[in-house]
Amino acid sequence: GEVSPASFVATVEADDADRFIREEAHEADIYGTVSVPALSPHALAITGGCFNLFIADPDRVETREMVYRLPLTAGDGRKFYFEGHKTIHDDPGFDLWGDTTTLAVKIHEGGDATGRLVAEGQLIIDPADFIRQMRTMEAPGARDLDEKLSVIGRFGHFFAGHLFTTFGGPFVRPSLFDPDLVRRRRTLRVGEPELHRVTTADGLTLRLTRYRGGAKGPVMFSHGLGVSSLIFSIDTIQTNLLEYVHAAGYDCWLLDHRASIELPYARAQYSADDLAANDYAPAIGVIRTVTGRNDVQVIAHCYGAMTLTMAMLDGLEAVRSVVISQIAAHAQVPFFPQRMLAFLRAPDAMRLVGMDRLDARASAHRDLMEKIIDGALAFYPYNPGDRSRSATSRRSSTSSTSSTRQPSRRCRRCSARPASRPTCISAISRGPAISSAPTPPTTT
Repeated sequence: GEVSPASFVATVEADDADRFIREEAHEADIYGTVSVPALSPHALAITGGCFNLFIADPDRVETREMVYRLPLTAGDGRKFYFEGHKTIHDDPGFDLWGDTTTLAVKIHEGGDATGRLVAEGQLIIDPADFIRQMRTMEAPGARDLDEKLSVIGRFGHFFAGHLFTTFGGPFVRPSLFDPDLVRRRRTLRVGEPELHRVTTADGLTLRLTRYRGGAKGPVMFSHGLGVSSLIFSIDTIQTNLLEYVHAAGYDCWLLDHRASIELPYARAQYSADDLAANDYAPAIGVIRTVTGRNDVQVIAHCYGAMTLTMAMLDGLEAVRSVVISQIAAHAQVPFFPQRMLAFLRAPDAMRLVGMDRLDARASAHRDLMEKIIDGALAFYPYNPGDRSRSATSRRSSTSSTSSTRQPSRRCRRCSARPASRPTCISAISRGPAISSAPTPPTTT
């Protein structure tokens, strides 16, 4: 299509500065003109425009947006709709300037974004215009100079604070888990839970939680390391995996094996071999006894997937099919920092300073040694997509036992695509496998 220059001159006005800073929408009025010669020889008037500053992006972690929604009117009465977004996210390299001065724009015919797209591109503010913009900031409702400076100062603190939070890296105050915080939980769309005990050969008591979803047969869920079976039934997403499989008519059994943080054994010393050799066979035995079925199907994630694969390679019986998520028998542990910490006997070093464990959850009530550890982890060279202000996320990322590198011995799915993703979701079947589940109305 035709390439056209474009620009706009606008005034953003918040009638209550404190409300603008306080409310999550950070919404203000915007008025002025937009010039797009390809659409109109004369400037388009902004009528009833809306501006939002630093609103959280619901689809991307640690990401905020500046959003411009501008209904436009041409001199001949034609209507257009201008929609602009600045994405504020800490990517590799110095991108603060680019993020705050580059506006992605779409212009539609008519009064909203449903009209035909007639123009699309980027508007970039020049440094001189940016300086001029900063000098035009006013507080017209202020009674005197002191109040004016106070209002502008509060806005400047708000604006700079958000930029520092996004781009400050290891120097930003981390977000912490607050055990005292009480939140309202939603009701799960499953039946009543039934608790069953599992006794292992080495004398541990594990837990199975059953949710009867239908007559398609039992499905056992095995969780990863540093978590519990709650990862399958968490209520903070619209539809969790338990609800999805339950709605498809399966008899769901959530296993909390010895690595579950809901059981006391998570603090003990054990190996993946201990879990693989002792936990799965008695759990499957309980399910078969209670249901009267000859076999079970399994959904296993991460550490649970690896230990289940180990158990199956060692001869675990009565498993009809398996869905493996994240890793299986091909885990590759990187030297830095996981193997290095093992060689340095990190647990022994922690005991010397009075720490017998490090909880994956970085609590707001953490002690001095935990604060020192979290401070050091802030400088860990995470992958760009793994960066987070969450101290809990940092602990989990640096202590994970699996690598995101390509496995040295690829499974059949991966070997056909040597340069493909290093991890895959694979299915191992010894008979009729889990069939496609019907999509519930609220599934995301």
